[in-house]
Amino acid sequence: MHHKDIKAQIRKQLKTQFPNWHRLTRKEKKEIARQVLEQVIENYDSSKEIATPVPDLIGLSDQQPTEGIMTVDQMAEFVAGHQSNPLLRLYGKHSPHPAIKDIELQYIDQPFQGSTL
Repeated sequence: MHHKDIKAQIRKQLKTQFPNWHRLTRKEKKEIARQVLEQVIENYDSSKEIATPVPDLIGLSDQQPTEGIMTVDQMAEFVAGHQSNPLLRLYGKHSPHPAIKDIELQYIDQPFQGSTL
C-alpha cells in the first residue's frame, strides 16, 4: 500500500503545484513528474503507518456515486430482506414444493445447476 500512498502524494502535489497541467507539453509533463516523484520518494518514510484515507489511495476521492446504484448498507438490507422471505431464497438448499407431485415438474422447479443440463 505504500506505493499507492506515494502515488496519492504525487497526484496531490501535481494538482496543487501545477493547476494548468493539461496545457503543458508532453516533455514538460515528463520532466515535472520525474522531479515530483524524486522529491516524494526522497521525503517518504516507509516505516510509518499510512495516514491517507482508502478512497484517496485507490483514486476514488473525486468520484461521485452514480444515481440508482445502492450503497453497501442498502445492499445489505436488500439481501437480508430477501433471505428472510420464505418465498424467495437466495441461497441454501432448495427443495421442491411439497404440493408438486409430478416428477417432471419437480425437476423443472429445481434451481439451475450446471451439472443437470
